[in-house]
Amino acid sequence: MESVDVPIIILTWNGWDDAIRCIKSIKALGRTYDIRVVDNCSAVDRSSEVESIDRGIRVTRNKENRGWAGGCNVALKTAHDSGCTFAYLLNQDTVVKPGFLETSLAAVLKDENLAAVGSFIEFESPAGYLAFDGSYYEPRDMKTSDTGEVSYSRMVNGAGMLVRLDAMEKFGYFDERYFMYGDEAEWCHRMQRNGLKVAVCGASRIVHKCGGSNANADRRYYQIRNRFLYYSSLGQCLSESTVSLASDLAMQHLITALRGKDRRAMVQAFLDGVNGRFGKRQDAKVGMAVTTRFECVLVVSLLHRLLKKLSGRGISGLERVPVSLLHD
Repeated sequence: MESVDVPIIILTWNGWDDAIRCIKSIKALGRTYDIRVVDNCSAVDRSSEVESIDRGIRVTRNKENRGWAGGCNVALKTAHDSGCTFAYLLNQDTVVKPGFLETSLAAVLKDENLAAVGSFIEFESPAGYLAFDGSYYEPRDMKTSDTGEVSYSRMVNGAGMLVRLDAMEKFGYFDERYFMYGDEAEWCHRMQRNGLKVAVCGASRIVHKCGGSNANADRRYYQIRNRFLYYSSLGQCLSESTVSLASDLAMQHLITALRGKDRRAMVQAFLDGVNGRFGKRQDAKVGMAVTTRFECVLVVSLLHRLLKKLSGRGISGLERVPVSLLHD
């Protein structure tokens, strides 16, 4: 059985069923892979069940949930320290298609300036549609095709990506302040700012549940809050466009969320983003009782108007936004 000497890192958190399904899809390809599972302190430890599938699988159990960025960083640093040149990050809620690793590895070996090569990602449901090919799509927006081209991209998707470990050592690993969502996008931007490139490979395919790794209210919280961190990383200071763009995008998520039951979490995300509270979401109260849809709309509207006004005054007007977060 031919082996591929690139570790496949699968991060799991309370998703053992998905992770085991993912591992079995890799094993079904009939090749020997270096599979490494990182358990982000799940409520139940099923590592022995994973190891029974293949005694060669390495399972690392973190003492706390370090989020996607922190959990991946642990495994990536271990891979680098053990002499690996590349590593492939794979979400727990995916299944792989033949050649997913080999084709992305072939692409990165041809271009020493590539820091990462991302896989094309297909929706599990509805089947036959792309979720990501360098751009993001909604279900049924883009049908899959047989393209095998490698093309440069602004970013790759962390659900399936091959990374060059020397680039991470030189220019930094994932920013753990994100905890999850947006961390790989910021990393891609950082690599490109330092003269490297990222690409997507059409011949490398995985199928993703899309949302299965974190299918709860936290998902939208991080997506809203991390907009502020991501857009602040695009420049050396907090400009008017940075604040306006981040607040506008956050507003879009918040208005959508008003139809749901997680209004408090959404307002908390907006406030935390403005005030520079990053990392793992805390259980701190929003600071006011937002119990009705009308109250939520009122709070968000006032916050949005305040941001717009302050953004025109420059950094001095945003006294509670920590400038130390605006790095790189």
